[in-house]
Amino acid sequence: MHDLRDSLINPSPRGTPHFTTSEACRVDQESTRESIARGELKDIRAAVFSNRIWIITSRYCEVGNGVDSLEEYIHSMWYMYYQLGRNISHETPDHEGLILDIVRIQGIGPLTRLVQGNYGVDIARTAEGSTLWNDLPFLVTDMTDFWNSDFPTMSGTHRLNLATFLVKLALTRGDCPSTISQGGTKFIESELGQRSPTGFSPWRYMYWLKRLHEIQEAKEELLEVYATDAIDCMVGIVEERNSEVLRAYQNGGDALHQEKNLRCLKDLLKRNLPRMKSRMIAENK
Repeated sequence: MHDLRDSLINPSPRGTPHFTTSEACRVDQESTRESIARGELKDIRAAVFSNRIWIITSRYCEVGNGVDSLEEYIHSMWYMYYQLGRNISHETPDHEGLILDIVRIQGIGPLTRLVQGNYGVDIARTAEGSTLWNDLPFLVTDMTDFWNSDFPTMSGTHRLNLATFLVKLALTRGDCPSTISQGGTKFIESELGQRSPTGFSPWRYMYWLKRLHEIQEAKEELLEVYATDAIDCMVGIVEERNSEVLRAYQNGGDALHQEKNLRCLKDLLKRNLPRMKSRMIAENK
């Protein structure tokens, strides 16, 4: 606990100033993992607002730092949420709380500072043009990198927790700006990606379901179990929330309906069609 508190009080989450960026990132991530191992999950979650966001805001608005010098703190934030997302049980309210945290971060709005000597403000933007905090810069790319890097060694429980976290985030952020969720190359080049190459969309959700079914068919025993758990969770969430995924699937055309790896949605649509029709009638009144 003391180690975590000391690292958070320190004005730099990276430790000693002579570290290179890669070394600093490694040390910061190792510190987060150690805190997770000690069970300090609530402290890590609180640190995002009390330390990371405070540092970014203070250095941009008061010190005058450029966004490029603050990117390491943003990556640090998302790594914290990555670790929390995989270590907090997906069946607990705290897991839902992580999604609310990220919504709150975006709700802060654009980070601005007064322009010295002139009227107006500067808006904090990354080199790619993403705005803090509206666009939640690096969130999707970081989560993708963390998943791809750690997936082979992740336990089944961690995979399920993290997959559920990402699914909940995708369903919550249906109207998010496209700049925060550029798809990976495989997604963009896929048939589903061509329909909606950006954004946390129903097409991305269906792409994940399809990929999980492909993993399931690999006939590797452990992977098959993990993929099945993730599929069950994703389908359950779609049914529970009556999400736009089913509506997009329903209107997706014959080719989509013939996709064997999305048969789970076809079955779900049959069960939920009466409820969906009732909802559409109510919305049109």
